[in-house]
Amino acid sequence: MRSWPSSLLGKTSGVTGPSRLWLVPRSRSLFITDNSQSIETDATRPSKRASPLKWLPDGLVQSSRKLGGHTTTAQVHPGLMTKFLAETFLTSPNTSLVLGRATSLSLTDDRAKSVAVEPLWGGEKMDLPADVVVLAAGPWTGKLAVDLLGKQIGGRLGVTGHRAHSIVLKTKDELSAHCLFTNMAMADGSQGEPELYARPDGTTYV
Repeated sequence: MRSWPSSLLGKTSGVTGPSRLWLVPRSRSLFITDNSQSIETDATRPSKRASPLKWLPDGLVQSSRKLGGHTTTAQVHPGLMTKFLAETFLTSPNTSLVLGRATSLSLTDDRAKSVAVEPLWGGEKMDLPADVVVLAAGPWTGKLAVDLLGKQIGGRLGVTGHRAHSIVLKTKDELSAHCLFTNMAMADGSQGEPELYARPDGTTYV
């Protein structure tokens, strides 16, 4: 979930609904605007507050705070985003897409010359000519920088990641377009802070 400038939203085709705006490049739900809220629950003491959402039961939420709305926040579906960007890139002339693992970077006079890639589908390693190389591997960017540039140079990038677990739930009823950032106290005294992202395809990412 992040804030989206109005200039970006205006450049993307929109399909409006009663509770959400679906931004659908090429008729696919790439990302949707949403309402985001911070909520606190405590299973050890019932709440007298009414639920801020129809699909959350009364007596559950101790407190809630709005973080953003349809004009300021949106969520991205990572898989659809990646696929859309790749397919859009391939519509330009003289372009190609290679799926593989970059293993080394060759330089000439401190400038990129080529990248060695191991194709995901197997086969011989490929040496791809390159005059510009962009490292964009998400949380793995730091490791990739070390692999390609060495620890002395690549280690300066300072990009790291941490392991987290997630599940995707298929919901019986359609949920409103909300992202929830929670602070939960369980009945056994344990604590949790799961994040919930309701998606337009009937699933919820947790």
